[in-house]
Amino acid sequence: MVRRLAALFAMLALLSGSGGVASSALAAGPPTATACANRANVSAELLLPCIRTDDLWRHMQAFQAIADANPGPDGHASRNSGEPGYRASVDYVADLM
Repeated sequence: MVRRLAALFAMLALLSGSGGVASSALAAGPPTATACANRANVSAELLLPCIRTDDLWRHMQAFQAIADANPGPDGHASRNSGEPGYRASVDYVADLM
């Protein structure tokens, strides 16, 4: 769990550190959802303008619902590795893919 959070923060730092690149990609305006879905978003410059706050929030709520539905041994919401919430999270992502 700690490694995943560290990787997430590293990715966010990388994305925020490329502000000049991302802002140049936004100069022509943000791409449409269709444009984002129909191209290979293989760099921060391409991916960052495609991230929609509403979509991100919906996925965060889904992961929290998964954790709430799968309490760990301590009774708290959990998606920890090896626990049912982890598997449910994997299934959620796999279904999206």
